[in-house]
Amino acid sequence: MADCPRCKLTLRAEEYEGADVLFCSVCWGHWVKPEALAAILSSDEYDFSKSEVEVVSASIDQNSAAQSGEKREIVDAACPECGQRMKTEPFSDECSVEVDRCPEHGIWLDTAEVKQLQVYFESKG
Repeated sequence: MADCPRCKLTLRAEEYEGADVLFCSVCWGHWVKPEALAAILSSDEYDFSKSEVEVVSASIDQNSAAQSGEKREIVDAACPECGQRMKTEPFSDECSVEVDRCPEHGIWLDTAEVKQLQVYFESKG
């Protein structure tokens, strides 16, 4: 089993939106494979309420403003599979949600980032 890159505690296997993920019950982060994240982002199993969309969208906007305003100190996390430092970067050119990415193994999503991505892609769909 893999350890959480933030808490260093054992991640547990769970299903999220029909995809297999590893979850940290302490910090609520998710370790996902690219294909699992693609399935989560294309899933319409869970619908966010209008108020949830507003809150999550505002948090994306706040993060974007903070990132563009001043450079914050980001400590890169180690990949739970290979131990190499993951790169902290925007999810894509279009989506400013920052994720920690290991190019070989997957993506670490800190608390709320999975919902931020879901709301972003749901609004684009």
